[in-house]
Amino acid sequence: MTAHALKGDRERCLAAGMDDYIAKPVQEQELLATVECWNMAAAELEHQSGAAAPAAPVLEWQEALNRVRGRSQLLAKMMSLFLEQSTGLLEDAAEAIRRRDGEALRLSAHTLKGSANSIGAFEFGQIAQRIESSGLEAAYDDAGADLALLRAAMLRLEPEIQTFLAENSV
Repeated sequence: MTAHALKGDRERCLAAGMDDYIAKPVQEQELLATVECWNMAAAELEHQSGAAAPAAPVLEWQEALNRVRGRSQLLAKMMSLFLEQSTGLLEDAAEAIRRRDGEALRLSAHTLKGSANSIGAFEFGQIAQRIESSGLEAAYDDAGADLALLRAAMLRLEPEIQTFLAENSV
């Protein structure tokens, strides 16, 4: 948490190794969503270590590769672009929820959904679809809860994308 909230600070802090970032003045919705995100990530780790039934893949890159006719370099570029833009779009969605701006929320979620589905991140895309619908319906509490889920999904998705990128360097 920081009161020093200049443009680009969030990205610099995360790049330096912070797990997350909240700027003051703290907004209740953002704080709760962030805490929920980390609670879900912890629950997911516990679930994974419990040797339960295998979960759906976070990144179905083979399906995405089929959609781009096997062009792994193109898919790698799409994944890189997704990583570059997703943080800002997640922040845009959080801000739209705070402002109760359904149209801005819908647009951010729509872009996240399309980008995620194009790279094979279908679970992420499904959550973004729900947020998009919440924007249309002005269901901001639902959107806040789903945004926490989307952030948790991003925590699982990013390492998968990094692995693909390492194996298929751009």
